Amino acid sequence: MRSDHARLRPSSIVVVRAFVIGATCGAIIAGPRTIEADPPRYELRLFEPLAPYEFATPMGLNDQGVIVGYAASEPFHPEAKGVRTSDAGSLILLETPSDESSFPHAIGNDGRIVGESGRVAFIAESGRADNLPMIEGAFSGAARALNGSGLIVGSYGDSDFMGPQHCIWPSKDEEPILLPGLFPDVTTGSAWDINEFGQIAGVTGGSSGVFFAVRWDSPDETPIQIGPLPGAMNSEGRALNEQGDVVGRSAFADFTIEAFFFDAEAEDLVPLGFLPGGECYSEAFDVNDARLVVGVSRAPEGGVHAVLWEGTKIYDLNDLIVAKDPSVREVSVARAINEAGEIAVEVVLEGDNEEFAIFKRRIGLLVPVKHFRRGDANDDGNIDIADAVRTLTWLFAGAEEPGCRAAANTNGDGNVDIADPIHLLAYLFAGGPAPEPPHSECGPPSLPADVSIGCRTSPESCL
Repeated sequence: MRSDHARLRPSSIVVVRAFVIGATCGAIIAGPRTIEADPPRYELRLFEPLAPYEFATPMGLNDQGVIVGYAASEPFHPEAKGVRTSDAGSLILLETPSDESSFPHAIGNDGRIVGESGRVAFIAESGRADNLPMIEGAFSGAARALNGSGLIVGSYGDSDFMGPQHCIWPSKDEEPILLPGLFPDVTTGSAWDINEFGQIAGVTGGSSGVFFAVRWDSPDETPIQIGPLPGAMNSEGRALNEQGDVVGRSAFADFTIEAFFFDAEAEDLVPLGFLPGGECYSEAFDVNDARLVVGVSRAPEGGVHAVLWEGTKIYDLNDLIVAKDPSVREVSVARAINEAGEIAVEVVLEGDNEEFAIFKRRIGLLVPVKHFRRGDANDDGNIDIADAVRTLTWLFAGAEEPGCRAAANTNGDGNVDIADPIHLLAYLFAGGPAPEPPHSECGPPSLPADVSIGCRTSPESCL
């Protein structure tokens, strides 16, 4: 996937969440997938909230790991503020054209941001935010994604007289162009993503009030229909990658909602299934070029959890986080994934008042962990006196910092200091205790301190 992604329209999320939590469903079209061994592992980085708000959720992510989303006193509050993450681990208020509610949907690798502010499509770049041009008679709109060529996709319309119409802005200075639908004169829907080849994923109206996921390969040609899944009533396309694969969801008459993956090369529509014990609801929000898919699925205990699909395997991302902060109750939504495999997530924190826990949410970034071998500070595959010397020359003789500081933290206390080479030398020559795991072989972080210390680069000896 490209990183300049638009996500699900906020109003749609409200409906989905309200429906899913209490929904029941009948026959399941596709059964749950099997979770196999050796799953990926992630570090969870939480971003401090924007005062005075306790609620924040992600909407888009770029390849540099920068997330855009919004902060508010509660989900979809009319005074929601657009935000982006900072290197300092906090949220920064975005400049937007309107003081009304703002929902940034996507951020490009060049830092440009698109979304909707005061129910009007906008673009922000170089510290300036402007409304996108609109056609005469249309009074609302949303920009949902952009690519490196300056193309922007989304929808325009007016809630009283015109439903959303899928469209593309050729540039930030040009009026939107209506995208054709599957049927003549039916252009209701939204364009939700665009890749660097100009392919667009979205949803368009069909006959008899149904709607279908589509992919536009050209903005002036009829799109190809994707889905619905066998037995389903409709389908929606949410995102696509550079290969033209599309992910989204399909809905059934018994209220089942299931995520799908459209394999562009094979022209095959694959049902992605559900978390075991949580059958009835799942949807896919994003896909990258490695064909890793992220989204949500109903959890066995109720509510929804963030999930990752890797081929035909489904993982609850809550089970893949190492050294999880005890303040985290659950990771509830996986909104976007970039080419580095980083995932923008919504995180629910523990709270004193269970009833209002929904309002205490944070933006988080899941970062794939780098396996390392504790004690191997010089990354030569061996643990010996040279590793103690490597740490000492860094600490006291101006040598370059080790690529993986967690490997140099031999005693596992969360600090890299003289105690670490002493610990290693005692182990090697005086029968002292072994370094904390992972030690005998490369492995993921085992201690909470490993996440904060981190590995700047993956140790070559562990690749």
